[in-house]
Parts: sequence; structure tokens; C-alpha cells
Amino acid sequence: MNSGISCLQNTPLLTNYFLEDKHRNEYNPDNVLASKDCALTKKYSLLLKHLHIGTSDVFAPRKFKRAVGNRNAMFEDFG
Repeated sequence: MNSGISCLQNTPLLTNYFLEDKHRNEYNPDNVLASKDCALTKKYSLLLKHLHIGTSDVFAPRKFKRAVGNRNAMFEDFG
């Protein structure tokens, strides 16, 4: 998971997209099928903000990991 997050956060266009909250314009709360995707993108945005703006040297991405597990059952039981 660490390697995956590291790769994603080192993609400048994607990281800036989330850090600048541009993803919020694309949420559709009326779409029931996208609700898991919205939760995942919200948690990823928070994760990036903790990594890039946060004041702590240590951060456990439990909420993001849980959102990934909710989106794909293959990752539910890890960590």
C-alpha cells in the first residue's frame, strides 16, 4: 500500500487535482452507483492533505485503506 500511495502522490497533476479540491466539482450525490467512488476519492484527498500539508511526521492511512476495502473486497481484510 505504501508503494502504491507513493506512486500516486508523486504524480503531480493527480496530486494537485486533489490538493486543490478540483475533484469536488465532479461528485454526484444522486448517483447511488458512485457513492463508493465518492467515499474513496474523499479519503484519498484527506490522505494527500495529511501527507503534504499535515503537521505530523507519522500518519496511518486507516480510513483510506478502509475505503479501498469497501470498493474492492480483495483488500477488505488487510491491515
